[in-house]
Amino acid sequence: RMDDARRAKHDLRQTLAVIQAYVQKDDKEALLSYMQSYITSLPPDLPISYCENQAVNALIVYYGELAGENNISFEVWVEYPEKIAIADADAVVLIGNLLENALEACQRKEKGKGFIVLRIQPVQGRLIIVMDNSCSGLVQKKGGTFISAKTGQEGIGLSSVRRIADKYHGVLTLACEEEVFHVSVGLEGGSAEK
Repeated sequence: RMDDARRAKHDLRQTLAVIQAYVQKDDKEALLSYMQSYITSLPPDLPISYCENQAVNALIVYYGELAGENNISFEVWVEYPEKIAIADADAVVLIGNLLENALEACQRKEKGKGFIVLRIQPVQGRLIIVMDNSCSGLVQKKGGTFISAKTGQEGIGLSSVRRIADKYHGVLTLACEEEVFHVSVGLEGGSAEK
């Protein structure tokens, strides 16, 4: 849908030229016919839905739009449980920080098209979040911790992710291999009652 919307915006110049020609000829019938044809060719204005959780969905939609604006491939598979013991605010902070870091890493990449692949699903009572994204490969570590390119120490976003993983007795795994950064987080409470 985002590609269709970009294409429609790009094609608008040609459409406006045709409309201008019909107006100059004062051919209202042809103009109305053309406009009706154009309107039916537009992509549907449907909200994008990755999951039923409104907060998590809104966040993913936001970063999906940013990725599209930056020509970054964005693939998402989400199976977010309806009943979950993880607070929406914590899920949003965790997923948002991961997506923000991934987007920034893709923007810093100088060669090739950037990509973000996010998968979220419950597995045996845990919420599993796995994300891969392209990066420059120049990721620094200090004492087993990945270091922010901006601050020279663990970034605020990553420390928030770590704090939330700890809060839900989770496991956080980070790795960088051949210009791909891998993150996986498993949080307890992925399918329990709130």
